[in-house]
Amino acid sequence: GDLGCVDARGDLAIAGRAKELIKVSGYTVHPADVEAVFHAHPAVATCAVVARAQGADERIVAFVVLKDGASATPRALRAFVAERIADHKRPRVVRVLAELPALANGKVDRNALRRIALEPAPR
Repeated sequence: GDLGCVDARGDLAIAGRAKELIKVSGYTVHPADVEAVFHAHPAVATCAVVARAQGADERIVAFVVLKDGASATPRALRAFVAERIADHKRPRVVRVLAELPALANGKVDRNALRRIALEPAPR
């Protein structure tokens, strides 16, 4: 289920997992591409991106953990990303969490995030 590509030197780079791909308006979006843009924000410690079904399509939902002492609103984070990424890759929802849910092995629990993505955002 891993996705990768081989560069001109023959080096293999892991790009993500096939089951994590998000389909938005006919485009395939790699969560890592969107996450990399969030990681460029000075207030972001970590983030994870998942899909939320919307009719026959999917929408991108981003979950962000801020660095200690940093502040950024979901609106400001969306604006930051909007300036740096194609429209079909922009998350429609950004939620700031204290921490990302994790599996026993320490990896992000994307299934838990998908469940949270279905819940109404706190105001």
